[in-house]
Amino acid sequence: ALPLAMIRLSDADETRFLLRFRGSDTRSTARQLFKRWLAARGYADRPCLMLVGLTGGAWAVTEGLARVLRLVRSADGAFAGPYADWRSGHYAMPYLRDDLMDRGIGVDTMETATRWSNVSALHRAVRAAATNHADTHGYRSLVLAHTSHSYADGACLYFTLLFPMAIGREVAQWRALKTAVSQAIVDHGGTISHHHGVGRDHRPWMDVEKGSVGRRLLRAAKSAVDPACILNPTKLV
Repeated sequence: ALPLAMIRLSDADETRFLLRFRGSDTRSTARQLFKRWLAARGYADRPCLMLVGLTGGAWAVTEGLARVLRLVRSADGAFAGPYADWRSGHYAMPYLRDDLMDRGIGVDTMETATRWSNVSALHRAVRAAATNHADTHGYRSLVLAHTSHSYADGACLYFTLLFPMAIGREVAQWRALKTAVSQAIVDHGGTISHHHGVGRDHRPWMDVEKGSVGRRLLRAAKSAVDPACILNPTKLV
């Protein structure tokens, strides 16, 4: 098995967003060279970026990288070089969110999980739900997505939504968009949450996913370990 620490595949819109934010000068020489590199290899039309992290000793990582490159090339991909600053950029994203909101751009993230055979359909359904809701209410949204966790039977789809905030009714606007996306997730075979948790925001959709038996199991577990309902009251049950 490959000594994977992480693997993350961004869709075309998230790839474009990430490449844009790797520098403020859109006319930079490095950016232009990279665009030419993509075009020369036939990836100029909506490329998708995959990040692979390996762990272990030097030999294991070197051998693992060689195997990754063989797999990528066999799937008509190309090695774009190391992405050494991903870690620092990854942890800077929440601060970028605050800057965007200060400038009137709303940002939310939502994650779900589904089986491999349903990943593409769920991805399309969520994008369509967010875009159609925004169009119906007179504004445009940007929907970014990537697979953040992969398993033998399925994967986590992680969505980022960006939209111009309706000043004076920001919370109502956000809640309506979140409701539309959440409903699309459960209607198309996704879990209402993968690792962010359920809580009050996602609780209305939990019954659909867990069913009456699952609800009773959660209530029984809560009663057994927290009969006085001290821990996170009203969050799940």
